[in-house]
Amino acid sequence: MYLTYHRFWSTLSLRNFTSALPGSDASNAAQGNCIVFQERGAGSSSTRSKKHYRKKAIIKAHIFIAETLTYQTLALRAGKLVRLFRRRTLNVHCCTTRLNSRGEQEEGPQMRRVFDFFFGSGRAALWTAVFTGILTIFTWKLYQVSRTTSDTSRASERAFLSFANFALGSRNSNPAGQWISYQVGINWTNSGSTPVTAAVIQANGNIWPTDLPDGFGFPLLPEQTRTVFGPKASSTTSVDVPTIDWTQSWHGAGRLFIWGTAVYRDVFPEDPLRLTEFCDEIHHVTIGPSLTQNPAPPTTTQAPLVIESPNAVVVAFQWQACRQHNCYDNDCGDYRERVAESRNALR
Repeated sequence: MYLTYHRFWSTLSLRNFTSALPGSDASNAAQGNCIVFQERGAGSSSTRSKKHYRKKAIIKAHIFIAETLTYQTLALRAGKLVRLFRRRTLNVHCCTTRLNSRGEQEEGPQMRRVFDFFFGSGRAALWTAVFTGILTIFTWKLYQVSRTTSDTSRASERAFLSFANFALGSRNSNPAGQWISYQVGINWTNSGSTPVTAAVIQANGNIWPTDLPDGFGFPLLPEQTRTVFGPKASSTTSVDVPTIDWTQSWHGAGRLFIWGTAVYRDVFPEDPLRLTEFCDEIHHVTIGPSLTQNPAPPTTTQAPLVIESPNAVVVAFQWQACRQHNCYDNDCGDYRERVAESRNALR
């Protein structure tokens, strides 16, 4: 900038400048005439002085220099901003792009190495294997979800056979008219939405001096009841309890227990055999006079009614669950043995 300013003023000497002014000899010789200005209000022509034109030339020179300096300053600042912006842009994208010799953007070496590592030559088989493995995992998970949904649906709709309650049955007597046992009905209920296609039910009862010991075998009578249950249906089986067991329970000399098992099959062929086991203690046995006996005359003194009385009958009792042998399916410790005993009967 200083050289431009100095060069301009070195050429703008007074001699060169005045030789080019209007009215000078050199100017008149070159142009063949003089430049004459008409002054306002003077009414005559006069030639302006060289000092006036020199001053005017100096003013124009200053304006030119100022404009030149302004434009160059703006250009320098704009160039600095462009270079700074380009340098920061390249610093940000140095890991991804760079400029080649033609000014075009191309991928940087680091991005190229990453791309070659993952998608380079020979990686197609690797990625095929990876995505195949991922697809296999998702397929297996989808199968598990589908299987879980199917199991849940089957569990909510399958047959579910369970013990419901007891019912007092008929009184069994010998030919002499003495009662020898009472029949106790065992009510079973299928609470499922599908039928029980086959069931084998066995039961037993026994008097025990105390509570049943842990690990008791719960033996069953050989008699088996084979039946079926419809959806939400009920059915009854029975077991005969001897008179001596009722007598000891009524006197409190022993504790009367009744237990049973039911092995059954539902409508789903892939499901295993089902097992239901129950055990209850009979207590608070209530007796009353038999209505079939001829009542004694009113004047006859009657002995207190006991369970051994000829006209005594059991009219009611209560029950409560045992500490063990109340379970379903695989929760029963003897599941394998019970299912194996009844498998042939269910075929």
